[in-house]
Amino acid sequence: MLDPKIIRSDAQTIAEALKKKKFELDVERLADLDSRRKILQTATERPAE
Repeated sequence: MLDPKIIRSDAQTIAEALKKKKFELDVERLADLDSRRKILQTATERPAE
């Protein structure tokens, strides 16, 4: 299993390594999903008003 922090920090290298295993990693989609995850996480961690 890959560490999400490593994937985020070096997604292009991970994508190239996965390509050798016949797996395509959509780096742009991954970045978009991670950005959305951060937004949702921030929103849910805010104290209730």
